[in-house]
Amino acid sequence: MPLITQRILRGLTPFADPYMTPAVRQRPEKIILGVKPGHRPSDKPPVRIFLGSERKQFRAERVFIWSVEKHRDPSRIYEIHLLKGLKGWMSGFWITGFTNYRFAIPYFCDYQGRAIYNDVDQVWLTDPAELFDRDLGKAGFVSINDHDTSVMLIDCARMAPVWNRESVHRTTRKRLEARARAARLWGELEGRYNARDAEYVPGDSACVHFTTLHTQPWRPFPNWFVYHENPTGSLWFDLENEANRAGFLPVSAMRPSSSWPDAMLALTSRPDGAELRRLLGPHSAGLHRVAERTVEDLLERIPDADLPWVLERLFALSDRIDIRLREPRRIAKGRPRRPLHFWLEQLQLAERLHPDVPWRLERRVGRARPEVHRGGPLADGDVVAVVAEGTQHPCQPFDAVTVAKRIGTRLARPVRRISPAELLSKPEQATAVLVATGRRSIAAARRHARSSAQPPALVLLGKSAGPVPEQGGVVVNLEHDALPPHPNRISARLGITPPLAFPSLDTLEAEDWREWSEADSRAALLVGAREDGWNVEALARLATDAREWSERSGHRLLAITTPAAASAAADLRKALGEDALVYAWRADDASNPLALALERAQALLLAGQEQTLTLLALTSGKPVAMVPERPCHGWIDRLRARVADRAFRPSYNKRGSIRPQQGLTYLCARLIESGRVLPPAGAAEWQQVLVESGLATWIGSSATAGKRYQTEADTIIEAVLGRIATTKPSTAVESRTGRPR
Repeated sequence: MPLITQRILRGLTPFADPYMTPAVRQRPEKIILGVKPGHRPSDKPPVRIFLGSERKQFRAERVFIWSVEKHRDPSRIYEIHLLKGLKGWMSGFWITGFTNYRFAIPYFCDYQGRAIYNDVDQVWLTDPAELFDRDLGKAGFVSINDHDTSVMLIDCARMAPVWNRESVHRTTRKRLEARARAARLWGELEGRYNARDAEYVPGDSACVHFTTLHTQPWRPFPNWFVYHENPTGSLWFDLENEANRAGFLPVSAMRPSSSWPDAMLALTSRPDGAELRRLLGPHSAGLHRVAERTVEDLLERIPDADLPWVLERLFALSDRIDIRLREPRRIAKGRPRRPLHFWLEQLQLAERLHPDVPWRLERRVGRARPEVHRGGPLADGDVVAVVAEGTQHPCQPFDAVTVAKRIGTRLARPVRRISPAELLSKPEQATAVLVATGRRSIAAARRHARSSAQPPALVLLGKSAGPVPEQGGVVVNLEHDALPPHPNRISARLGITPPLAFPSLDTLEAEDWREWSEADSRAALLVGAREDGWNVEALARLATDAREWSERSGHRLLAITTPAAASAAADLRKALGEDALVYAWRADDASNPLALALERAQALLLAGQEQTLTLLALTSGKPVAMVPERPCHGWIDRLRARVADRAFRPSYNKRGSIRPQQGLTYLCARLIESGRVLPPAGAAEWQQVLVESGLATWIGSSATAGKRYQTEADTIIEAVLGRIATTKPSTAVESRTGRPR
């Protein structure tokens, strides 16, 4: 369904859509950035900026205003007018909730002076006054082209004949732009003032526009789009983190929104009105911090603009906070409802500003069962690995017990192992973190978290983890899985697996391998498990390739099979020849030569799909070659590949911009995001990532690996803890994430 059609349907059902910004204002809200202390006021006129925004862009709105605050002239006044929720407009029929507001700027300025217009999905990297003070010549407005008005400098008097209140209410955006072109009022603006996504040039771009809706880094509409990576990288998050460290809020108790007096008047008429007036007054001096605070029947009545500072005040005065929301199913005047994602964003901001405060949100809509979410420091309890018996396969990249032990060590918490059935059948136990991999274990962990009065943080491992939790959980998968990026998704190259148990070099009885260890040139073939197993034909091909590989370099070859591939050792020995050195893995064997091979081999050849074996080879520092696995070509894999291609392939409009995600593209992206359809990501794709990243080479290649693998287990655990155990303001919302291919 086209995006405009979706918008129209939502506009026709405002009683059911909490994303719609309530139309309650006659004129834009004005935020003033005054002269900074210690600076002599400038005699230049205030810089007027009109910002097109809507309810769900509160994070973008804050970061935009912070970007102005960061780069502005401290001696000058800046006025930021928020174009959202204005009465008398058919905003439900626009592509965005603020599309046509921009053409009323001359009216809002009384047809005098000049003004800058910005969309909310932009940030300034220089002082906006550079644009505001420029010579307009004979133009009534300037923009990067005569069809793109997302950044403009407007001469309000010159634009009065074509962009006035009456014409704006009756005319579409395209006709208003056409009227300005016909009147020859357009002038050209340099592209650096509206650098769209990939057009961003560090050090040159003045204003960056995150114009592709489904790549906006702050993910304002998770119910409408499946978000992809943005080519600007961490630029937007860096600005948000700066605002967090500065404790920046555009609206504060000292300067609340214009809607605040009416809201406060209604609150103070309640029996607890005197206490609320004191608690939410302009000054917090004299207020005492309480050990535990329950907030009920309050936040629902706070205006959108004032929620950030009200929550910040409540968090600042509480050691622990319990928030209970009761919202109506049907939206009406005086009975608002906001989306869950909106509430989570508000609470996550308060959490970043006060990371030491545990919080709990219980939200009930109508008569539905309440949803429970938590944040802040982890609750008391153990770290629990949920493991279904017999599900761990040597080819799996993540081991729940190993990950749980690492998290437990890092947090100094006890670690327990439990089966999915035990998790669901036993009474509530003190659990801080649930670690699960495999469909059965993950389903049990999610169900337990939903039914728990104090939900534990979820750490879900592997590509079968399903949808990424918006709050209280994290998903860890491999980079080559090619799943959509998410702030709570962490991608790894090799994963975290249990170590192989083999004798160290100091205790090895090496007599059996003396000939190999004393050879002038030595190589080792490490053979791991395959998902479809090793048969005689596959082993014969492997033996031929391995002999040719070792003979080209004059290496004496030693072949070692892992426990999962030990049964293939006899056939491999026959295929390699009578003089071949082949070791079949045996438990507790003092002559196991794996440590010897990793230490003394001059080159390593990997066959099979075992992650642990690959980790050992890559961390040895030796050149690593790989025997390529064959990609699957069944009809299911071809279908999955087509779905993934459609989900991540961009579509362009006539102007060369990427179209918003919709229709079949959106459906395919949702199927992948939910885990119902997964991109074909087997051993062949995994090996390709390692080769392309320079960590290994193919067996027949003359090239050598150009990079050394840096152990990522500690990095992964730190990234996990950064999502589930807040301890300080975030320095990066994104860890390395795999780009969908």
